[in-house]
Amino acid sequence: MYESTKTFITERQKFCKVNLSVVSVRKLPTGNLNDCVNNAFDATESGDEVRTISGWLVEPHKYLKNLTEITQHWWNMNSDETYFDTTPDIDENCEYVRDMNLIYYLRENAERIDNNLALSLTLIDGKFIGIDEDKNSRSGVRRILISSLETEVLYRHKP
Repeated sequence: MYESTKTFITERQKFCKVNLSVVSVRKLPTGNLNDCVNNAFDATESGDEVRTISGWLVEPHKYLKNLTEITQHWWNMNSDETYFDTTPDIDENCEYVRDMNLIYYLRENAERIDNNLALSLTLIDGKFIGIDEDKNSRSGVRRILISSLETEVLYRHKP
């Protein structure tokens, strides 16, 4: 397990009822690029014994930039508790962190939430920064200072 993954789990677990864990996931890239939520929901609808799983992709630490990217992501689990991901183009070196607190929060607060995906994160010098899409910027992303890794802070809420 990456050191960044350990740091992330330790800090995020403080705000979670369900334990976070690193899981092994088989890649079946049959879904649509950059559409993990719909890919996971589609896979759930295709089989009676398939569950949708919420969590994170932790990339290897980028030493030249001194940062780790952590992307909120969705995938699936079969009835035999094996995990699979139909979203294409996932880095082979990412670690999958199962975080069911995200999907439970989404179910309880669907009318308040603006997006099914929580903010993704960057870990720099032990601090987490939220990453969101920004169609008005050249980079296409907006960095957000976040107060904690609490689930409510990680989701965007409707005005």
